Amino acid sequence: MKNKIIILFGGKSPEHDISIMSAANIFNAIDKEKYELALIYIRKNGDWRFVDDFADLDGDTIREVLIPIKKNTLIINDNGKLSDIHCDLVIPVLHGPNGEDGKIQGLLEIAGIPYLGCGVLGSAISMDKEMAKRLVKDAGIVSVDYICLRKGMEINYGGAKDKLGVDTFFVKPVNMGSSVGISKVKNDLEFEMAIKKAFEYDDKILIEKALIAREIEVSVYNKNGEICTSTAGEIRPKEFYSYEEKYLNDSAELLCPAPLEESQVQTVQKMAEKIFEILELRGLCRVDFFLDKESGEFIFNEVNTFPGFTNISMFPKLIVSSGISQMELMDILILEALRYSKV
Repeated sequence: MKNKIIILFGGKSPEHDISIMSAANIFNAIDKEKYELALIYIRKNGDWRFVDDFADLDGDTIREVLIPIKKNTLIINDNGKLSDIHCDLVIPVLHGPNGEDGKIQGLLEIAGIPYLGCGVLGSAISMDKEMAKRLVKDAGIVSVDYICLRKGMEINYGGAKDKLGVDTFFVKPVNMGSSVGISKVKNDLEFEMAIKKAFEYDDKILIEKALIAREIEVSVYNKNGEICTSTAGEIRPKEFYSYEEKYLNDSAELLCPAPLEESQVQTVQKMAEKIFEILELRGLCRVDFFLDKESGEFIFNEVNTFPGFTNISMFPKLIVSSGISQMELMDILILEALRYSKV
């Protein structure tokens, strides 16, 4: 019998639309001869719905998914009639809050339903960019200098300049992805607007030193219990890799592989592996770095525990660039998740 896999996507996060695109790409990449697939869509209001296809998302279906209460089973309310749907594995294609922060992983674990990707602990500490930086720094890996600001705390542009030693910063929410809520600031007015914008998405934000650097990324995944890394890729944005450049105007240049020396590739791959272990990750992630143009040093930026998986996203592009097709990649990730659930 084929393993029954449910792709869970959408969600209440600002990255809702990216989740839909990622889920559609994953659905197309999975071998239907080997796996039986089903779709559960989480609407923006938080309702879970069992849907037939991606064209059915805005339909009037009332096939509501109830809180899972049985091992390997989801309960569907179809017009008042309850039915069970067997599930061997859930792929939570949910980006940002309630998807990459350990919450959905905790729900699935309590329900006894295996899932693909990072666990509760790794998801939670990686989603909190400041916490991830602390742990990585404690392990001896250099990360970007920053100031952490919580609601109620204040700092002005001059104070940030004095503390970080530069006059250009990135201001970002701590618990967000896909560059949502991020601003690049160079003066007082931009600084005030950026602080206000970032606090719209989170109660804790980072003010990071802007570096003169290249943006380098590495995809990391498990295969047969071993940690594997892709080749390194490079992003060359016009200004910075904003949400608009990622998903709307497609103006950034993505280089797979990145034009690096082999020794540099090996260095950044080893760093990505180490960070994967430090942050208690499993399944898959993408680790982002800066390559300082002055010192030649790789500097840790952040981790995405379920990175964008659209047809233009760096995670799958890097794996494909390393010689593995998207169908092969999904098979590796699914088999690893099933293997882990039986350990």
